[in-house]
Amino acid sequence: MTDRSKAHEGRAVATLLILLMGLSALPITNVSAEDYGDLFHLQAQDIEATFDNDTELTTITWRNIDSLEQPSALDNFFTAIYNVYRHTEAIDSSNIDNATLVHQVTACDNAVYQIKYSCLGGDNGSHTGHNFSFLVSPGTNSTFYYGIT
Repeated sequence: MTDRSKAHEGRAVATLLILLMGLSALPITNVSAEDYGDLFHLQAQDIEATFDNDTELTTITWRNIDSLEQPSALDNFFTAIYNVYRHTEAIDSSNIDNATLVHQVTACDNAVYQIKYSCLGGDNGSHTGHNFSFLVSPGTNSTFYYGIT
């Protein structure tokens, strides 16, 4: 090996070490979904809708809030109802009255979860989340939006 190749190899190692040290300075954080909205509204979190072309079934999934910041916000878990709406336009407060109510779901079934804290929908609770499947009529070819209140 020549002195020139040793120098090149040394620069490559030094560059690699600098990159590794630079990357190690970056903060490492867990990916977590933070709750949004007023906790007292028990707002549905992490809403997703998927459409299966084979079965023409749209499945909507979501979870309950997962915050212990305001424990009294959980007092209505057992009486709260999620309303699932469908519309041809993005659903907001100005057009929700024109959306179609397609399903209602109890936020937390007290027959399954006896303690309100169990209804939390993440690391703090044991609630598995909610899902609802909507069968699209054959021949329907359009874009639809779903909303949960």
